[in-house]
Amino acid sequence: MPPLHFSEIQFADWRIFALLLIALSALLIWRRGPRWPVLVAMVLLIAGFFECRLETSVDDSAVRVRFGWVPVYSRTIERRAIAAVAPVTAPSATASAVTTDAWGWGAHWERDGTLAMTIRGSQGVIVTLRDGSRIRIGSQEPGALARALAPA
Repeated sequence: MPPLHFSEIQFADWRIFALLLIALSALLIWRRGPRWPVLVAMVLLIAGFFECRLETSVDDSAVRVRFGWVPVYSRTIERRAIAAVAPVTAPSATASAVTTDAWGWGAHWERDGTLAMTIRGSQGVIVTLRDGSRIRIGSQEPGALARALAPA
């Protein structure tokens, strides 16, 4: 296995975990109406809990991004495909700005066509590939990630 130049594991903010726990607790004590909607909601909440993790690693050949403890989304980007890398910060570090079109949490496409993979905070890097596509990777250490990803 090639040596790692950068490795980071991020978890969602503790308030996300608290919200999931409160919602799950409320569903467990729900006694009215049919049970199947409650069971579906519980499964979705538990699945959400398992996706509250973002792992980023950079070695000599590629950057690997895995979303979740049970990674339902992962992406490997060959280093030779990277044209440019730049650290970025969302317009505001407030939760309201993070959940708007300016940033957002999770693995999703932004309006400008950028693939975003973030789990917390307002920092990260924009990776521009040689084909012109862009990927935003959330990081609590954007400078270190940008240096590790800089094209050779």
